[in-house]
Amino acid sequence: DKSNIYKFIFLRIIMQKKSLILVMVLFLAVSISAYFANAATCSNANQIILRIASPSNAHGEIYNGIGNYAEEICYDTIFGQAGDGNRVCAVGDTNLVLKLSSDTNAHAEIPSSSSYQTKVCYGNLVCRGVVGSCDVAGGEKLVVSLSSDTNAHLSLTGYNVNICCNRTAIPPVVITDLTDAYWT
Repeated sequence: DKSNIYKFIFLRIIMQKKSLILVMVLFLAVSISAYFANAATCSNANQIILRIASPSNAHGEIYNGIGNYAEEICYDTIFGQAGDGNRVCAVGDTNLVLKLSSDTNAHAEIPSSSSYQTKVCYGNLVCRGVVGSCDVAGGEKLVVSLSSDTNAHLSLTGYNVNICCNRTAIPPVVITDLTDAYWT
């Protein structure tokens, strides 16, 4: 009977479309998983200087931002040893890496600019915005690249403005008023 043939053909077409949709959903899930699996992550949370949304042309956020950006900028990866995890800005902002327009989904600016108020500081770093290369011979390392001095997108590399940082030695404690010392 012709009506049964049409029903069979109709059901076959429906099943093929469902299979195609299922394949598309699986492909999307695998693609998203692969993206996050390939994102740079730090050895532990204390090493995160800041996060960016993707490796290039990205917005940034503070180390613990609510955007949960997958691309982490890691102290230990850049400098080859663990950082202290201290993100408190030092007196005079001597450890300022850069500034963001907000805690998350933010544009960035070089440390010497004054448009933004969200400061990203880390441990013993001394950073500057440089057009061109960092002073590698002087110990500077590239932390992140910016598309301009201010109102900038962030990238792991490739932009002309670079945030270059150097580690400073922790100054020794000098005791100047010691009059007596005894050992037992």
